[in-house]
Amino acid sequence: LQGFIDGVFPANDVAFRALIDQVEGLARTADDLRTISLAATDRLELRLTTVDLGAEAASVVDVMRPDFVDAGMTLDLDASTCFVSADAQRVRQALIALLDNARRYAGKGRVVVQIRTTRDTGIIRVKDEGPGIAPEFVSRAFTLFERGEESRSRSSGGSGLGLSVVEAIMTAHGGAVRIDNDIEDGATFELSVPRRD
Repeated sequence: LQGFIDGVFPANDVAFRALIDQVEGLARTADDLRTISLAATDRLELRLTTVDLGAEAASVVDVMRPDFVDAGMTLDLDASTCFVSADAQRVRQALIALLDNARRYAGKGRVVVQIRTTRDTGIIRVKDEGPGIAPEFVSRAFTLFERGEESRSRSSGGSGLGLSVVEAIMTAHGGAVRIDNDIEDGATFELSVPRRD
């Protein structure tokens, strides 16, 4: 921006779009760090309502599908109705982080979002057909600033905050997140949200 003011850089649409992308990236990083910090001190506030995980997943998949198409990937949904007591915005945030992770690291192929229900739990699964996660990274996957591109794509960028945010959101809900990993058959991230009467 200072370069534009000083006339060092030409002010054009391409440059402005690049700056907007950078500002949005910084805003996301700041928000992610805030979420993690609040969760670490048990101060992440949730606005709990009755939420249909299937409907929330459908809305996220509809919004993100074009990004997957642009990346040469397929994003599918396998969902049924599943009501839980949750913060809908935070649930969407966690799912978006997992899908962004899959788009960045899984490479080409199909990603499926599944919604399942047990008696006590609503489950969100994100399964990809990528190269899987290096076994030595799985235990550190939710550690702040850890990135697993040695096992997946190196060209993707990322801050290393996404999975930490997902874990913080699930923990605040009294739920959990786990990874099922197959180095030959991709990775599956599973979020569990307790069902409350």
